[in-house]
Amino acid sequence: MRTLAIAVLALGLPLLAKAPLQETQIVTSEHTDLAPGGAVRVNGSMGQLDVEGWDQPQVEITLGKSTFRRGTPKGVEDAKQFLNRIQIKVERKSAGELLITTVLPSRNLITRPLRGMTDVSLQYVIKVPRDAHLVIHHDSGDIRLQGLTGPIEAGTHAGDIEMRLPEASPYTIDARCKVGGVYSDFAGDHRVRYAVGERYGHDAASSAPHAVLRVGVGGIQILKTPAVAAAP
Repeated sequence: MRTLAIAVLALGLPLLAKAPLQETQIVTSEHTDLAPGGAVRVNGSMGQLDVEGWDQPQVEITLGKSTFRRGTPKGVEDAKQFLNRIQIKVERKSAGELLITTVLPSRNLITRPLRGMTDVSLQYVIKVPRDAHLVIHHDSGDIRLQGLTGPIEAGTHAGDIEMRLPEASPYTIDARCKVGGVYSDFAGDHRVRYAVGERYGHDAASSAPHAVLRVGVGGIQILKTPAVAAAP
């Protein structure tokens, strides 16, 4: 009888095993018009944020959301319901100003995952007119900026900022890390503060737009983008 019981238990173990984790991803995208030289404000974003300049008089916002749940119909449905509660809210403050906010089901529930404690990932790609005035208040995660010619104010509490500029940089730059360092391909003034932080400044023409970059814990990279040769 004991042998039979062990055999029955062994046969039943596969039925008791949990389903493996499966990634569920949802991608949303929306467009809205913006007047030339308008302002785009991004508040409360988390994860990876890419902002790219383009030659369209509109803003395109794409958000990829993913999480892991058990690979069962219920697990997948729970994951979709959870991800659908993370939304982008776009408010038009005026003809020349947009406010982009991330709406979270629970701030504690989301900030903990994005700090490596669970399994939620957010990735934004925001395309804006090149000359837009950009203001970013990023909670945590990395920011990447490229193809822009308008004024920039960008900061993250924890993460890195990467800014790509043409070799003939048109920007006056003020970059600062409280804990971390600043690297730049452009000549400028580097100042180390308390051996844990760094500030960098680069002066351009008085008419040049300003880029103000701030990081709490992390680093800043300001890189040259090689010029693209014209087709013969």
